[in-house]
Amino acid sequence: MNRFKRKINSHHRRKLVQISVVNARDLTPEHIGAWVAIQSANPALESPFFRPEFTMAVAQSAENIFIGILHDTGGNAAGFFPFELVRPGFGRNLEMCDHQGVIAPATLEWDARDLLRGCGLNVWEFDHLISGQQSFRRFHMHTADSPVMNLADGYDAYTALLSDDGKRQLTKVATSARKVERELGSLRFVLHTEDAAVMQKMHEWRARKYGALPARSHTALETLRAIKAEGFAGVLSALYAGDTLIAVHFGIRSRTVWHWWFPTYNPELPSRYAPGMLLLLNMARSAPGLGAQTIDLGKGVADYKVKFRTGALTVASGSVDVPVLANLPRIVRRNTLNFIRNTPALVYLARRAKKIFKPQPSAD
Repeated sequence: MNRFKRKINSHHRRKLVQISVVNARDLTPEHIGAWVAIQSANPALESPFFRPEFTMAVAQSAENIFIGILHDTGGNAAGFFPFELVRPGFGRNLEMCDHQGVIAPATLEWDARDLLRGCGLNVWEFDHLISGQQSFRRFHMHTADSPVMNLADGYDAYTALLSDDGKRQLTKVATSARKVERELGSLRFVLHTEDAAVMQKMHEWRARKYGALPARSHTALETLRAIKAEGFAGVLSALYAGDTLIAVHFGIRSRTVWHWWFPTYNPELPSRYAPGMLLLLNMARSAPGLGAQTIDLGKGVADYKVKFRTGALTVASGSVDVPVLANLPRIVRRNTLNFIRNTPALVYLARRAKKIFKPQPSAD
């Protein structure tokens, strides 16, 4: 996709919007400066996934990462829309990106389909779209919580906010910590290490459980690990018991948000040691030292996320489809599902039908 500009006449706003598209590798210092200024000024975009460093790291090993740039009436960059071009006309969210959306001031008005047209897209699929961007809401298919730990007032204030289940879990983790120290040695938490061998252990342990990451993901993570900017950094944390490495976490942070991203645990150790919980709570104690006011645990309903959360962000999955003939089946399907979801009687009938026609176990 070559660099180009399109002017979109939005019937919703009745004003002219100009959009240009550049490969993420071709972002200029002026682009990056404008991006950082916009991201820093909008609290809804505080996640490190909205920083330009993340997009540029992903683009280092992928030629198909593009940025739609929204321009104001003076031609200045007023917003940025990262996407991966899967094939002509078809885009999706960036790989490994746990928060997605347009990096723009909350006051900037834009239309989702106009944005896609300006980027030369007919479809854009997303799976962790922040729910607050109004122009995308009609395209949400599902929403889910991304639990967070609020550490703005320190660790003790955080624990006071926990539910009763969360406080009971803290007691269990304290018991596990004593057990680990009796049997393996004193616990030692390293907030950030430059040791490449620790990063390699993270990859090895993760691969044993989930399979190896693609080569392009390895490249992106190594790039992120090396970044130490004022408002963005890769953070490689390690937890030891005596001389034994028991858990590793690699994540990224912005000025105030630390994202729980790649936690891994020594597979040779018994689960009763709860190395993951020990790692997370040590991170929580250390977060204020990083300037982090929040640890974002990421989308999911894992038991520990439910117990240790003190709040949640909402993220959505779905797709924006420009009304062209090729997209007609997708649009009809989405509209039908949305109609069913918003009609309680139909939801009830669908659930009843699922129960009635569910295959019964064989009597053999």
